[in-house]
Amino acid sequence: LQSPTSGYYAYNWFYNNTTGDTITPTPSPATPIYTGFPYFFIHSVIRDNSVTINGYNFPSADNFTVTMGPYGSYGIGGIAAGTWSTGTDGAFTTTFSIPDQLDGSYRIAIRLSSPTSGYFAYNWFYNNTTP
Repeated sequence: LQSPTSGYYAYNWFYNNTTGDTITPTPSPATPIYTGFPYFFIHSVIRDNSVTINGYNFPSADNFTVTMGPYGSYGIGGIAAGTWSTGTDGAFTTTFSIPDQLDGSYRIAIRLSSPTSGYFAYNWFYNNTTP
């Protein structure tokens, strides 16, 4: 508003909407940023049957392919042994069957790798039943 004779003026602003409501910006939810690297330990083994692992620091909501192969291969190009999907927590305990092709192996490499995010972790174990 401005007076044409005195030069006095005033100003303000408003939201141009038909409801009369003010627009309150809603903050977008913070997306957690993954840091670190996934890793796992061998929890137990049943010879020529299964291996149980304890995973830590895996990225949330990701899918992993599990492969097993001879010791020293890091599980790269190994035999498919299952899949694992992480939830919201990066820690888990799960069991995978040892592929029949590895029966009688002395040591076995195991690898979890994500085809989408590229994250991976690997380890190895003796193919002996643990107490």
